[in-house]
Amino acid sequence: MENVRHVNHYDNVAAHETVKRMMARRDWFEVYFNIDREGFCSFRLRSIQQAPFEYQISRKAYAWVLEYLIRGKSDDGRVDPTQPLHGDGVRAEDFRKLMFLTFMSEFSRLKLWLGGGIGDRPERFTSYVKLNFGVIYFFFRRDEKLLAYMREKQFI
Repeated sequence: MENVRHVNHYDNVAAHETVKRMMARRDWFEVYFNIDREGFCSFRLRSIQQAPFEYQISRKAYAWVLEYLIRGKSDDGRVDPTQPLHGDGVRAEDFRKLMFLTFMSEFSRLKLWLGGGIGDRPERFTSYVKLNFGVIYFFFRRDEKLLAYMREKQFI
């Protein structure tokens, strides 16, 4: 996933402004990772006051939204919403799995795992991470190797 120029018809500047308004209101975010119709890495966001929408993310935008979810900080640090990461053919489900593994690693290392749950359906893996200002949902096809790793690390 690179930050190179790809054709993008989505108004991510408007989406960025919507995220800023949600943060200013101190909304509780509900989030999941996605690859949008244009092929860009994104958050699918919503709150009680905001209908679901896509927000294409760069590394800075990812860090900005996480900073809000964890600490309630809303300064966007000059995030450029016109430079999102393109998924380069990665499927949304694979992106969610990759981000889940990243969260498992980072949150356990930083001791920021503030709450969460794991569903254990035969065909699907579902989980969530509850943070101070929102929740991030993960869902993808069940993978026995992943579940064995999680058991070994005592996540489940």
